[in-house]
Amino acid sequence: MTSQTTARPTNGGLPVEDDDFPISVLATRAGVSVETVRFYERLGVLDRAPRTSSGYRRYGRQHVQRMSFVKRAKDLGFTLTEIGEMVKAGALGSVESVTTAAHAKLTQLNDEIAALSDRRCRLQQLLRICDHGDGANCLALNSLPGNVYLSSEQPEENP
Repeated sequence: MTSQTTARPTNGGLPVEDDDFPISVLATRAGVSVETVRFYERLGVLDRAPRTSSGYRRYGRQHVQRMSFVKRAKDLGFTLTEIGEMVKAGALGSVESVTTAAHAKLTQLNDEIAALSDRRCRLQQLLRICDHGDGANCLALNSLPGNVYLSSEQPEENP
């Protein structure tokens, strides 16, 4: 009698259907360190895995999916605190909370873009001032919109 072994599908050498694996496998699948997994558990971004009788945590597909969610959310600019709030809302089935967080993040991003655009314009103005030989204003960063002067630096007004 011959024994047959069937090849199990793998993902980077790790079985894809395996739903009971140690933290090192979760970290490898998620592309993070073991310490990152533990950190996410402490923050509540990742549910703590059940322990075996010997005390080891065992992880499953739902943990890999959550780590993927966290990674995508971080790529969109969400903080771990914001991700934690979305995860908690998602666990309760609240799409509205996730949508609200996404709208708030988009507003914040638009504000940051506007501020960066303003800073870019001011730097371009500074370069024009410096490039056209106005050394005093260039070195002092004067003649730019939004300059704030200390009381001892206030330019004298011409009477």
